[in-house]
Amino acid sequence: MEAPKTLFLTLKKEFFDQIKNGVKTSEFREYKKHWIHNFIYIYAL
Repeated sequence: MEAPKTLFLTLKKEFFDQIKNGVKTSEFREYKKHWIHNFIYIYAL
């Protein structure tokens, strides 16, 4: 079985703690060229 791919996101501690504690249940990123390139690269591996 192939290992799942990992997505690394840079988060400020404030937001990480909110996600960890279940307060913040989603993370949104602006739809920009940078993110499109990164996601295409990750999924192409």
